Amino acid sequence: MVLLRPYSFIPMLLFCVFAPREIGLGRAALWAAIAYVTAFAAELGSITVGFPFGWYFYVQAPTQAREFWVHGVPFFDSMSFIFLSYWTFIAALWITGEKEIFSAKSIFPWRTIFVGAFLMMAADIVIDPIALRGEKWFLGTIYGYPFWGPYFGITYENFLGWWLLGFTILFFFVFLFVL
Repeated sequence: MVLLRPYSFIPMLLFCVFAPREIGLGRAALWAAIAYVTAFAAELGSITVGFPFGWYFYVQAPTQAREFWVHGVPFFDSMSFIFLSYWTFIAALWITGEKEIFSAKSIFPWRTIFVGAFLMMAADIVIDPIALRGEKWFLGTIYGYPFWGPYFGITYENFLGWWLLGFTILFFFVFLFVL
């Protein structure tokens, strides 16, 4: 599975190296747990009821025997939100100039959460069109939409879902340590 998805496991390895140094081991572990569970719930919700990313489906046949699936969702997919949300949070801290995010002196936690969520959505503007065309490169066809969306096949609802997921992950994390 690691060799099949290096674009997920290498950034995850970097998260495992840098996040404990930057926010502490306990916070990094909590971040990973919050992000994975929240992302998994969002992925499962979208393939079963169409929320928050809108309706789409995973194609299990090409990789079912070579990777781990959880209730119809590839493990790597939900795992990717751990490092995506973390790196967009770090970028949001840099953009907002927030230095005291983990103390009562924090002035802009809401602004940082909103900016981080926007950066998550912005990342998906690049990620999903490339992933949707996975059959043209080594990724293969891993998912699809029941109907073609207006942005390179992606629905606008998907981008709103990414923003909502980013907001939710960042809110829960910041709520536990700041608010």
